[in-house]
Amino acid sequence: MVSNVGGSGKFKKMMAKPDSYFQRKSAEEEKNQNYLFSRNYLDRTVSKLLVSDRRNKYSFLMTTRQSLQEEEENIRENVTRDWNHISETVQDLGIPEFADVIGGQMFAGGNARTSTTCCRTLRLADIIYLLTDPELISSIEDISVWPSDASTSDSLTAVFKSIDKELSIRCAKWDTVDNIQFALIWSRGPARTAEKLFEKRVLKLASKDILNLSLDDCLTFLLFCSYESKIASELVLGEEEKLFLESQLLKGLHSMSETEISLGYTSLSTILRHKSMALKTKIEGCYGFRL
Repeated sequence: MVSNVGGSGKFKKMMAKPDSYFQRKSAEEEKNQNYLFSRNYLDRTVSKLLVSDRRNKYSFLMTTRQSLQEEEENIRENVTRDWNHISETVQDLGIPEFADVIGGQMFAGGNARTSTTCCRTLRLADIIYLLTDPELISSIEDISVWPSDASTSDSLTAVFKSIDKELSIRCAKWDTVDNIQFALIWSRGPARTAEKLFEKRVLKLASKDILNLSLDDCLTFLLFCSYESKIASELVLGEEEKLFLESQLLKGLHSMSETEISLGYTSLSTILRHKSMALKTKIEGCYGFRL
């Protein structure tokens, strides 16, 4: 990461980094992805929902910056203190790797490695399990407002993986609707993990409880499926569950916004592979276009 050039003193000189190195970069979109399920399109869709007449139904997505209640020093290995420090660094200065370079903490020799932001972040990843359930939920709400370049950090990726693993373990005892909402917040944030343990677990748990979901919960579930279209497409739903989702959309057609109708129909027909002629005909009849 750092190129050493010349010098034989205590601190070696470092080659200057180009300006582009310090620019905050967004994560790249997944290639060959259906446009209707791309993050950019879905984020714009959510933005429409949050200013629509039904915005209160999606108020849980209006997350704000969170800080954990800090405890006295040396309690629970300072997990809440470390969380707040790392979160503030990411939001105000940049990812830990950049923060260390800007702060002059990355130098040859590494005699003070334990003091770097990156090392503190990696230590945080090791003790995420010490967070209580409410603290864990607050942490994913906090992450949801982090800059998108957080997904490019190796040290933050370790934190994301730890949180993903912890969420996947604990969600089994949480309410289904809460799980769907938490998972949607997690999916919309910059936390990108290849494993997606939490998302997969929630999809599996929710699929067993679909018949108990309200119309609004069904729409949230379908929005979650859209954000996680790749793993949601592997979900095997029974015919009864698919027909239930269809019936909910049919019954609530006149109470939903056009954005919700489009989202629900596309997710149900494309991701969950349920072609509803009744829903298709009703939408075409109401809006005068062919699907």
